[in-house]
Amino acid sequence: MRIMLKIDDLRMGLPPQPQTIATGFRYKAHSDHRNGTSGKSQWSLSEEEERSVFNAARVRNWLLPSPGWGLHTPNNLVAYLGSSCDGRSIFVAKFVASHAPMVWYGYPADHQRNRGDIPPLKLLQEWEASGLISPSQKRKILRGQPCSL
Repeated sequence: MRIMLKIDDLRMGLPPQPQTIATGFRYKAHSDHRNGTSGKSQWSLSEEEERSVFNAARVRNWLLPSPGWGLHTPNNLVAYLGSSCDGRSIFVAKFVASHAPMVWYGYPADHQRNRGDIPPLKLLQEWEASGLISPSQKRKILRGQPCSL
């Protein structure tokens, strides 16, 4: 029944509703990070994969407090998840929670363009210690420099 409602919502032009990922965690994909909106980074993942990155960040305790951060890790290897507004590949996601009611949304974080899109040092150190990123990648992200996988 819910699938039919979603299809009907899309046909009627209604915005997608937040989805419950887990108790206390609702997520809503934002179309401006999917439709080529000028000045916005764009997801290259499906909405299902985007929610999966969010849920993995939730499970790994990378979300609280807001903002949270995520990595797309198919086969336990970090992979690109989107692109910057000028076409550079991005592999870090930023997740932000609204207030009352709390609904999360996310976007590919462009650490080169926006200092606010740089994850905290403590989290980058955790990613480095767990082998998700290299020391060089951690340093480049922190400095807002070009960084590839």
